[in-house]
Amino acid sequence: MSGIYRVLVGMTGCAMLLAVLTGQTLAAKVTIDNFSDPSAEYLVQSTSADSIPPSKTGSQGTTAVPLSGVIGGIRTGEITSFVSGGESPTLDLLVTGGEFSFDLFNATGSAVLRYNAGGDGLGENWASNTYFQITIASADLGAPVLTIGVIDADGNEASYEQTGLPLGDARFDFASFLGDTVSWSAIREVSLTIDSSTASTDVVLTDFHTAPEPSTLVLFALGAAAFFGTAHFRKRTRKSLPQS
Repeated sequence: MSGIYRVLVGMTGCAMLLAVLTGQTLAAKVTIDNFSDPSAEYLVQSTSADSIPPSKTGSQGTTAVPLSGVIGGIRTGEITSFVSGGESPTLDLLVTGGEFSFDLFNATGSAVLRYNAGGDGLGENWASNTYFQITIASADLGAPVLTIGVIDADGNEASYEQTGLPLGDARFDFASFLGDTVSWSAIREVSLTIDSSTASTDVVLTDFHTAPEPSTLVLFALGAAAFFGTAHFRKRTRKSLPQS
């Protein structure tokens, strides 16, 4: 093992030890929902027989049989219709093949996805993370309005709404959330609301997660390794010089 490599390993270990001693964590991406389980199933299905405006809820996964790729193992959903735009209005929430679809026909409305481990609370520590991200795969009749909300262990609530989002990755920075001052180290629930003011629209989302910026601890380790590696190189160079 070369001297420089030993220094890199040693300093990385020091950074990890520092994280433990100071109660910090080297943050990583946390999947909220990758929409892969179940492979194809309605979360909520509304029919023309439902009252207008309809409001229906549904859930997938249980404590005994949790879903994979879903934080807390349980996904719950609710749909609400604002306006009926014609005969036989329907609103559906469908999970299939890694995608979540909010489908409306002859109606406008909203959908809410909630993640709280079936009411038991997530107990997530995201103090080292800095943003949520979700991918908008398609929105056929206009950009959707997306809102992410969080509730901490003390019941404090905050949310961040974005409008006019283009297709692709939509980022929701923690610093932009409005409402109560939540404790990001004790998150009980996270929710995603989709509003559509356009009748008969379809919105497809994928890959809902939270993630950190590059860890300052990792940057510290790399910087310290570079410093001590340079010092080590200079020391070896001096030793190799002929003595006068």
